[in-house]
Amino acid sequence: MVKSCDKVEGARKRKGQVRVKQLFKIIPKCLVWLIICSLLGFALVYGAYALPERTIIYNASVSTDFLVSNYISKDTVWMNWADYFTDVVMLNIASFHDEGATVFHRAVTNEKIGNTFDIVRWLSERTSIAKTYYSFEEGEALNEVTTYGKYWNGYLILLRPMLLYFSMRQIYTIFRILLAVFFGITVLLLLIKDARFALPFVLSFLSFHPFSKFCFSYSVIEILLCIFMCVLILCKGLRESNSKVMIFFFVQGIVANYFTLMQFSFAIALFCAVFTAYSVPGKQGVTMQKAKLMISLLLCYAFGYCAMWMVKWIIILLFDRNSLSEVIYSISLRLSHEDNGEKVTLSEALLWNICGFYYKNKALMYGVLLLGLEAVASVMLHVLKKRNIRDIDLDEGLLPIIIVAATVIRYALVLNHSKIHYFFMNRLFSGVLFVFLSAGATYVFRKNSDNQFEKILPGEKVSESEQ
Repeated sequence: MVKSCDKVEGARKRKGQVRVKQLFKIIPKCLVWLIICSLLGFALVYGAYALPERTIIYNASVSTDFLVSNYISKDTVWMNWADYFTDVVMLNIASFHDEGATVFHRAVTNEKIGNTFDIVRWLSERTSIAKTYYSFEEGEALNEVTTYGKYWNGYLILLRPMLLYFSMRQIYTIFRILLAVFFGITVLLLLIKDARFALPFVLSFLSFHPFSKFCFSYSVIEILLCIFMCVLILCKGLRESNSKVMIFFFVQGIVANYFTLMQFSFAIALFCAVFTAYSVPGKQGVTMQKAKLMISLLLCYAFGYCAMWMVKWIIILLFDRNSLSEVIYSISLRLSHEDNGEKVTLSEALLWNICGFYYKNKALMYGVLLLGLEAVASVMLHVLKKRNIRDIDLDEGLLPIIIVAATVIRYALVLNHSKIHYFFMNRLFSGVLFVFLSAGATYVFRKNSDNQFEKILPGEKVSESEQ
């Protein structure tokens, strides 16, 4: 008895040592990727700001009028109106030009004219919606120069070159086509490689509302999601190597932070982690393998996201030490639990986002309907004894719980941001929808494969090793 306990303890120590060694191998590689991505990212933004300004400013001006006149009207509800306000801010940053500023200064600070409320006031002249939510003093001027340097604003390496030749109307058309192509490729690859994820992915992705009321800033996130999903689908070896896939998710976090504002980009990690965890084969003798893997992947994504943001802050502070107060203020604001002096609770933030997701997305109804029909069918089959109903493995059953917990934690970490920007943060529930639909699809496909196997070998018993 004592010897067996010693063996178990020795095995645990060896596993712990192996994990430490793997961690020390992963960390240096992640640092290398962070340095490479940071240098390349800054060089690309620098190059985007080095482009000639006259055509960019003209096309941005035309595009702003197009956004306001076509997407912001008196009949538009607040939820839709706010989406396009983000694109107006992007156009402001992309087209702002200070004659005395160097290219390096502009690449670091990403300045724009007017703060958020100034832009809303300007838009309120074209729509009464903004007046419903904000009040403004007479005579306010739109001459204040503010900075968005706290973000990498990687979308500028796409937006500014395109503004040389296209207006926002044309850019919307181009990106809508690109999004449709990447979405179609992703679905096709899922049908070929692992069909059980095809329908869950389609329903969950459409809950983003990606094609109707198109938004440039959201399309960047959705295209990145499709690209990362395609890589995971095609690279089976990547998914089955813990160290490689963890580094891959770290790079995902870096890229998401670079290209997007503080929006719903965490959905990229949710979708990719669900697909990876459910698609990798289980290992004999390894307890909670898939649950541990999913937690590790989500943490790696978060570390990559925060690391890229930290590098941006360091660059700003090296360039302008006086901006330290802005850094502290921005961090404290987003981590605070207050909105205009009123306390924000987690339940309140969740309620706003759940209601927003329900309001915006009809795909949720279809997903819940499929889950309900699946549960009813399983109970009926069990009662009629048509086949044996084997419960989903405990390891796989934990995956939806982990995704739900990760989503709630994401909302809780930045309550201020989650409540104020619920109109796009509610899209994180698309990842929750995907994990539940994937769990159901995995269950159904497993049952079908078991039935087919029994039909091929009727009356024969198959050992576990042969299975």
